[in-house]
Order: sequence, then structure tokens, then C-alpha cells
Amino acid sequence: MRLVPVVVLTVGCGGGSGKDPDGPISEPAAISLTLRDPGGASSSNAAFVAVRDGDGAWTEVTGTGGVYSARVMSNRYGWWIGCVRASGTGRNAIVYRHLDDGVDLEARSCAVRTLPLTISGAITGIPETDSAEVYSLWAFDAPSDAAYSVGTEVGPAQILASRLDDDFRGVSVIRADLGTLAADATRDLAFAQEAQPFARLPLALPGLRPGELVETFSGVYVGDGAMYLPFESPSETAELLALPPAMRLPGDMFDATASTTLQNGALAERRSIGTFAATLPTTLTLPAPRSFGDATVTAAPFSIGWKLPALTADAQLDALWISTSRTQRLMITSVAATPRWSAASTTIDVTEVAAIPDALAQSPGDTFTWSIEEVIGAFAPGGSIATSGTQGTVGSALQAHLPSRAELRTLHETRLALRRPIRFR
Repeated sequence: MRLVPVVVLTVGCGGGSGKDPDGPISEPAAISLTLRDPGGASSSNAAFVAVRDGDGAWTEVTGTGGVYSARVMSNRYGWWIGCVRASGTGRNAIVYRHLDDGVDLEARSCAVRTLPLTISGAITGIPETDSAEVYSLWAFDAPSDAAYSVGTEVGPAQILASRLDDDFRGVSVIRADLGTLAADATRDLAFAQEAQPFARLPLALPGLRPGELVETFSGVYVGDGAMYLPFESPSETAELLALPPAMRLPGDMFDATASTTLQNGALAERRSIGTFAATLPTTLTLPAPRSFGDATVTAAPFSIGWKLPALTADAQLDALWISTSRTQRLMITSVAATPRWSAASTTIDVTEVAAIPDALAQSPGDTFTWSIEEVIGAFAPGGSIATSGTQGTVGSALQAHLPSRAELRTLHETRLALRRPIRFR
């Protein structure tokens, strides 16, 4: 059986010592899972679905039209949703819940959202040493030559294009409003004529420790869509890359994130996230350092687990696991657990499912990186996170360590890509 590459754990936690009763229930409880296709109007089956009763073994279940049913004898239960892509790679989503959270769950199906329209064009005014990132409100492109193509929805459309220097630092930006689209559109991007320098805003981070490195990024939300500015490389001072004032429009919402690590190899990475109306923050409060220890891993059969520390009643956990096979195959697994579930559990674990298709599993020898975070109010002013991470080979001991800059960038970019699509609450 093969190990599962990227794991995103989203775990809600209740207060550490006061655990809810978790004994068997008097009679079976009927639970259901409905998988919704993009747009929510229809449902389709996944490649693989399994259910877990308490801490028991995963059992594969079959569904009709994206609807699955099961019965459990424990207060805690889990759903495993496996999606196999046409390329042969896969995505796993695990959702841990308590009966008090409800017995019916809706989640995203395996159907891929297809953006019906394309915005494309030529890019000029960028030296050979530099690069570009291009966002629509719905998609992203990092063009490798002087042309780009990015998907978009029917309706209001915008483009945000960034020029990056050879150190991947943001140099200048173009924001273009394309109006309401009903067909594919062409929009050339001329950086020499259209671009403006990014605004660089000092950002205070209370609690920043000597020698701690800071990486920042920000985004702009317009309606239901979002566009992001480049990541800023770690430094010992915090500075937020932002749209120049002339490009900020009424109705914009801004997202700002600061991530920190220590140069001396200390375990904790800390992140503070805020979403703000119209005005970017001047301060993001960092959480106290927190370590969740080493991952406990076995390879045959595969399992991975984390022991939960004492947590406050309003905290939740996010964990991210990125892995590639020896053939460079990458998969994503998200694990979500509600506060009520974790209040009755002392560990987060992902265990081998006997019947899982090969494309959704991993093998000894595959490599992966994980991090786990305590969220103290994400996506609100002052929201903050403490994290730890490790990298290793399946079948080896996984010791916590400070992820490298490249690893952290991959983690951040994957979180960014998954932040809104994978939310099972």
C-alpha cells in the first residue's frame, strides 16, 4: 500500500483536559455523506469512500448519485473521500466528526471545476531575469514565456499581474478590470506602460524574537473571487507587499499573512493571519511558540499520528502533509476534525485503509513534509497560528525540524491553494 502525499489536516479542538464522553451509544446512528459537484446543483460518486466508527477500522461504502449512508455505534465517526485524477494522481479528504455535530455531511465531490472562459494575451516589459504571476479572480498562471492564459468565470472579470525579480521579490503590478465577460477574452499586459510599483508597508509583529525570519503575503478579495500578491522572502523585519493605493477599489477585502521561523533550527513556525475591510493592517499579533512533537509513523501497514497537547476550547488545528512518490507523483489529503470530535480524542491519526485504490495510497520510500498548526481565530483581524513541521521518508523515523525556506514556500503555496476550496464545515 502506498502512502498518501499531501495531507491537510483541519482539526477543531476543544479544551485539552475536559474530554467529552466517548463511549458506545445505545443504538446505531444513521449518518450520511452527500458529495456536491462544483456549483452545488448535482452530485457524483467519488473513486473511493470509506467510513470509520470511533477508532475502528475504515470500511469502504458505496453510494448512488454522490450520496452515501452508514450506521455507527460510537459518538465519533469519520468519512474518507478519495478522488483519482485522470493523470493517475489522487486527492484524499478525511473528515472526523461527532454525532453532536450532526449526522449529515455535505462535501466537495471529485468533479473538477472547469472554468468556462479563458483570458489570455502577451506579456511585455519583463527582463529575461525576471518572471511573472497572473491571477484572475478564479485561477492562477505562472507563465514560462511571454504569454499567459488564465481561466475565469462568466461575469465580472479582473486580472492581477505581478512582475518578480530574479530573487522572486515583487517589483510591480498591473490590475485590470475587464468588465463582464460572456466569452473568451484577450488582454495583453504591458509592464513598461501599465505597471505601478508595489506599496511596501511596515508591519509590526508583537512577540517577534531575535533572529526570527518573517515571510509575508497578501491578497485582495472581490466578491467571491480572490487574487494574490507574491510571497515576500524571509527577513528579520516585517514588511507587507500591497497594491498601490490607486489600484485599491471600493468593496475590496484584504488578506494579510505573516509567517515566522528561527534561523537556529528551532521547531516552531508561527503564522498570523488577518482579513481586513478596505485597509491593510499595521500590526499582526504572533502567537506564543507551540510544538506538537514528532510524527509517529509506521510503514507496513502505513499510519501517521500526532498526540494532541492541551488546547483551549476555541482552538482548532490545521495540519498539512505534502508528499511525492519516487515517480514524482504528488497527492493531497485533507483531514478535518470538528472541536467536538477532538474534545473526545487525544490523537489525530491517519491509518491505512485496506481497500483503498493504489492511486490514493503511498509506499515505503515516498517522501513527504508535514506541519500541524493551532489556529487561534483564522481569517479575522489578529488571527494567529503556531506550527511545527518535519520531512522524511516513509518507513523512517520522522523527527520534527525547522522546514527549509523552499519547504515553507511550498507549504504556504499549498495552504493558499487549498484555503477556501477545502472546508468541510
